[in-house]
Amino acid sequence: MISSSQQADIIGWGKGQAEEAVKQTESVLESLTREKVKCMIKQGLEKSWVEKNFQIYQDTFAKNGPKLNNKQLIPRMKLLEKVLSLWPVE
Repeated sequence: MISSSQQADIIGWGKGQAEEAVKQTESVLESLTREKVKCMIKQGLEKSWVEKNFQIYQDTFAKNGPKLNNKQLIPRMKLLEKVLSLWPVE
């Protein structure tokens, strides 16, 4: 089993709150295809990790609290949702 940090590295989203990091996450989101998701799976991305983190981001967003100031919250939530939507049927 690979770490959460390694899972995030496979997805390739930006790290931190800097504008450059947010742009990296948005770039991955915009260019994501089913083939890229298949490649991520081959590298070890786990569906359970994606589902768990998508739920965490959704819950955080729904709480409408101070974590909404996290500039990565919405882009990462959308990215995880797209990864799940492109996940191959088992």
